[in-house]
Amino acid sequence: CFNIIIFISRADVEMVRNLVVKLYLKAVCIAFTVKVIKQGLLRRVKQVYHYLVLEISTVKTYGLTAAPNPMGGGAPSAMGGGAPAGSSTIELNTSLVILPKVPMKSRYFDPRVGYFTVGYTDFDLNPQGVKEIELIKRWRLEPKPQDLARYKRGELVEPAKPIVFYIDPATPKKWVPYLKAGVNDWAKAFEKAGFKNAVMAKEAPSAKEDSTWSIDDARHSAIVYKPSEIANASGPSISDPRSGEIMESHINWFHNVQSLVHDWYMIQTAAVDPRARKMTFSDELMGDLIRFVSSHEVGHTLGLRHNYGSSSTVPTELLRDKKFVEANGHTPSIMDYARFNYIAQPEDNISSKGLYPRIGDYDKWAIECGYKYFPEAKNAQQEVPI
Repeated sequence: CFNIIIFISRADVEMVRNLVVKLYLKAVCIAFTVKVIKQGLLRRVKQVYHYLVLEISTVKTYGLTAAPNPMGGGAPSAMGGGAPAGSSTIELNTSLVILPKVPMKSRYFDPRVGYFTVGYTDFDLNPQGVKEIELIKRWRLEPKPQDLARYKRGELVEPAKPIVFYIDPATPKKWVPYLKAGVNDWAKAFEKAGFKNAVMAKEAPSAKEDSTWSIDDARHSAIVYKPSEIANASGPSISDPRSGEIMESHINWFHNVQSLVHDWYMIQTAAVDPRARKMTFSDELMGDLIRFVSSHEVGHTLGLRHNYGSSSTVPTELLRDKKFVEANGHTPSIMDYARFNYIAQPEDNISSKGLYPRIGDYDKWAIECGYKYFPEAKNAQQEVPI
């Protein structure tokens, strides 16, 4: 039986005096015990019995003090003294789920294909030493039992459980279609692995449509809107350490990433794209840039690392070849940091199709390597000769 201790403030004892929840599913038990601390407020505890998931929302307040000066004395500041003392209050949302009873069939990492990994040290494979094992991080994509024969024949089938990313309801509405498109663009790559409709984006259900849905629920992956001045985006994921199975991902989309892609595109393409010569881009252009960022971060959540070398495979002269770049893009991987085609010149008459990054040949090949299903192999070792 797993025991989880919930810490609350003394002032909230009456609210949760009798809150000891025991949750059973098959042979698994989780017990929740309430304990009192000086600082902290329990906001919400929610259990979903059918899926054995627990959400805890707490608010915590911490005192702020000046950082110590490694050279001695108080911390330096522009005003000549230490940073002023104060406090900071944060809300912490925690979601807990039980890992699958049967781990996903793992797949060994191949350094020729850039996947994130989980690893462990094996003390049995080498009788006179140890062996470091790396397993790639990937989602559990498997054909439905009734479709297995069709999959073996090479027909495209839908996976038993597709990869779904929900769009944060707080996202500015005009950018939602572009964020969704950045997710859906990966569907074509999964066809190389034999799956159709394998990855998709959906708008979050309303409270009326599903009162139990929460963006903090670990069962749901999402693109989360961050109203922040940070000019960036990131695509982290949580995986099962036993197998490398990606359980969920919350992509961080910071509002100010728009200023980053605006400056990149203006500096790199203004010579060939008149739209890039404005201090404020049209919604259509900014939307296309957001779509590119979305696709790149989704690639990370599918397990893919950066591929900084892919753009080196394209000869410089082809970057000015209108027919080539509009058909293939200027880099074979959206996981590269190639950004935009700044080699193109006005006389090349290259449209935006030849300026933006896109999901390329490497990305499709990498997805095939990571996600193609081999029913005849019972474990990672049996997949090696295949």
